[in-house]
Amino acid sequence: DLVCQSGPGSWPSRIYAQTAKYPMANSVAQDMFGIIPGDTDYRIFAEDVAKIPGLDIIFVLGGYFYHTSYDTLENLLPGSIQARGENLFNLVKAFTNSPMLLKESERSNKAVNEGIDDLR
Repeated sequence: DLVCQSGPGSWPSRIYAQTAKYPMANSVAQDMFGIIPGDTDYRIFAEDVAKIPGLDIIFVLGGYFYHTSYDTLENLLPGSIQARGENLFNLVKAFTNSPMLLKESERSNKAVNEGIDDLR
């Protein structure tokens, strides 16, 4: 797994770094993602619809099989689904318990009231 996009704000990345059992992210990944043709669900929710905070996590090794006829169980790297599950289990628990997970209007109001720039 590789986190290639994160936001709005940096708190989703911080929670990932603190809770994922096997964290992997690189700031270059977000810059490179803009060059790669295609899109993910992340952009729709984080940018287009409601500024919902989140992470865009991709498979790096074997990723060229994604959405092709070679995208089969046989071509999954051993342990990759287990590792992703362990990361996501911890991450979902942390996200759902985070006070940072607010509606857009609540995040904006909190940022204004408390002078916090990172909530946006």
